[in-house]
Amino acid sequence: MNRICLTMGDPAGVGPELLIRLLDRLDPKTSPDLLLIGDERILKFASQQFAGKRANTWFQNARILNPGEISGLGRFNLLSLSNLSPQKIPGERGSKKHGKAMWRYIESGARLCHKKTCAGMVTLPVNKEAMLKAGCPYPGHTDLLAHLDGDAQAVMMMALGKLRVGLLTHHIPLREVPKQIEPGKILSILKIMDRALAKDFGITKPEIAVLGLNPHSGETGRIGDEEIRMISPAIRRARNLGINAFGPIPGDTAFARHQAGEFDALLALYHDQGIAPIKALGFERVVNVTLGLSFVRTSPGHGTAYDLAWQGKADPTSLWESFQLARRLVRNREQNYA
Repeated sequence: MNRICLTMGDPAGVGPELLIRLLDRLDPKTSPDLLLIGDERILKFASQQFAGKRANTWFQNARILNPGEISGLGRFNLLSLSNLSPQKIPGERGSKKHGKAMWRYIESGARLCHKKTCAGMVTLPVNKEAMLKAGCPYPGHTDLLAHLDGDAQAVMMMALGKLRVGLLTHHIPLREVPKQIEPGKILSILKIMDRALAKDFGITKPEIAVLGLNPHSGETGRIGDEEIRMISPAIRRARNLGINAFGPIPGDTAFARHQAGEFDALLALYHDQGIAPIKALGFERVVNVTLGLSFVRTSPGHGTAYDLAWQGKADPTSLWESFQLARRLVRNREQNYA
């Protein structure tokens, strides 16, 4: 079973258009079975504006699912969980109503993966503030999915081809980062990355470099000692467990060394340290991957892009890369976790 579900994300963002453009790239005869989770009215409205021949073929053969009982799935399935008005979308942007809808799409996708109805999910961008208005305690995908997966420890990783960057911390103030750097947490994330790189990405004995917090990794304590007190002990413990961890290495050389093939992945300590360089190298192709879940999850590496939404200008490249990576990870899981 290799069915993939795709959640629509923010109705007012680029998600609906990107889903239509993805369908135009997929051959109904050769692609895996699909299950779209979102809003039937919004997606059909988007298809009227943006669909080409292939997307129209998909929608002509769509099976509309009953949210109360999902059965009799076909090649292309649409699970509609909200009933939003396309004409009211601009005025309702960022609303509690939209936030509740986005939250429900994600919960349903995770549930379908748990039931093995789907092997993985690809999520479209959401508006975190709208989800907070709706009462969601975990407005970001990573933390929400970890909660829905039995409070698993999930790791956010950005991928650009063979360039892979995991994050120790992500959406927290920079002043809080040093408080989160402790050996046990670093070791735990290295374990998750090592297992995912081996089982999901198919890399034999993956090599992971841990970045330093301070410039030049602290210069042996002269400009910071977190590397000595926290990071190096965690790396030693990881290596004692058979994990090929290295570092801490300076952030200003880490990406050049990774691109040269010296490592299979990097572990950055905070959001911009890891994400800013990888997006500069290929913003339109970056994929967000959640490691540590019981199912595959990927997402485009960009946001809702309100400035482009519903204008026919959205670039589907990152979604295409996310979908293709999800397919590859699902195949690898079926082989390596059997």
